[in-house]
Amino acid sequence: MNTPQVIKIGKGLNDIRFGIYRETLKKTLGEPTEIEQLSANEDDDEDEYFVEVWHYDEMDLSFSFDEEDDWRLMSIAANSDEMVFNGKNIKGISLAELKELVSEEELGEMEEEMLDDNQKVVSILSSSINFWFENDALTEVQWGVLWTNEDIPKWP
Repeated sequence: MNTPQVIKIGKGLNDIRFGIYRETLKKTLGEPTEIEQLSANEDDDEDEYFVEVWHYDEMDLSFSFDEEDDWRLMSIAANSDEMVFNGKNIKGISLAELKELVSEEELGEMEEEMLDDNQKVVSILSSSINFWFENDALTEVQWGVLWTNEDIPKWP
């Protein structure tokens, strides 16, 4: 049996905490399968900055580090069969099951967006979390650091 991947709102994943540096993650998990560097803003009137995403394919995890915050861990994405939220394995649950789980936790208002005929993303901005569904089955969770205001991360 694989190790459960416990999603901790505003804190991180298992013992990996938001705010750690890339080298700390590398010491914990080893070399990533792939490192992707993306431009985080396309606006001409703002300074461009980058986000680096470290993919660990064998664990079905991705970790995002933000140049604007000194390359600290800002968000995590998981799509493994071992995702655990509020004590429950959530991979494949329906939107109705998620709504029940979220209402128990009082995480905030859910916003739903249809992406195409069979894909939907459910976001809870106040908890910095997104749930991705395909054919009404949860496929991926993305969550990040909480914010004291728009520009200041609230490190755990």
